[in-house]
Amino acid sequence: MFSYEHLLAFCTTYEASSYSGAAKQLGKDRTTIRDQVKAVEDLYGVTLFEIVGKKATPTTAAEHIYQRSKVVLSNTEKLSTSLENIYMDEMLTLNIYHDISLPLNLAIKVEHALHKQSPELRVHWLHRNREEAFDSIEKQTNSIALMQHKNIQRFSQNVEFFSLGYGQLGIYAGKRSKLPHLNNLSIEDLRLEKQYVSENHFNTLPDLYLISPHYHLVSNNDLLLELVKHDGWAIMSKELADPQLQRGELLQIEIKELANHFNFGLTLYYPVSMNDREPLPTIKAITKAHFAEAISVL
Repeated sequence: MFSYEHLLAFCTTYEASSYSGAAKQLGKDRTTIRDQVKAVEDLYGVTLFEIVGKKATPTTAAEHIYQRSKVVLSNTEKLSTSLENIYMDEMLTLNIYHDISLPLNLAIKVEHALHKQSPELRVHWLHRNREEAFDSIEKQTNSIALMQHKNIQRFSQNVEFFSLGYGQLGIYAGKRSKLPHLNNLSIEDLRLEKQYVSENHFNTLPDLYLISPHYHLVSNNDLLLELVKHDGWAIMSKELADPQLQRGELLQIEIKELANHFNFGLTLYYPVSMNDREPLPTIKAITKAHFAEAISVL
């Protein structure tokens, strides 16, 4: 039976068109490469290369098996990497709990970085309320949370937190709403209209987010956006609203009593047992860079 080394020698010789070139690429002697190719030839009674001058020209048999050999090599290398990662990494699954405040482009940056760093790591993005997320972190050593900061924290001594940065919030209504067109719009005007409130915002800081007595709680970002397009108004992150704002489907509301942009803090919560083990340092670095970049753009 041929080995990985046999196939590697064959494919490299095929691509380099010489035993010497293959030996140079693999850091081996020309004789070693030639012997490995010859072992396959002897085993199956075929000729794989004809030597013309200094060039190793593939035969019909070599042409026939080259692509299959490359597939076997690729799969073998992937299997080897997988086994090495399993051996080296205790964590094979990471649960990232989050709320409505998580910027979507930040989640994509984290996802891509973790995949590059640990291809075998399965990352689960789970939208949960605050209590559910903290209960999971306290019980699971492979779970973290990216959620809006709250001054009064509720969790056990097994959970640490780390401030990542700040995003912007704004007040928005649909293009058919009368609110953006009112002169000297006030908080009292907002109190007379229906307010859609993210359930995460309501559970985290109700004193900040709850303005109108006519409020409707919404758990899902997509549904929140669709509802606000048709009536009422909502407080939401600038990043979430911007695509709809650019298409003219949402309008920003300017309130004379309020700053028209206000900030929210995003915090990383994690088990003490995870401490500074990967992937925690990577996630911290990416999120802090993300918010630093957002501030520099403003």
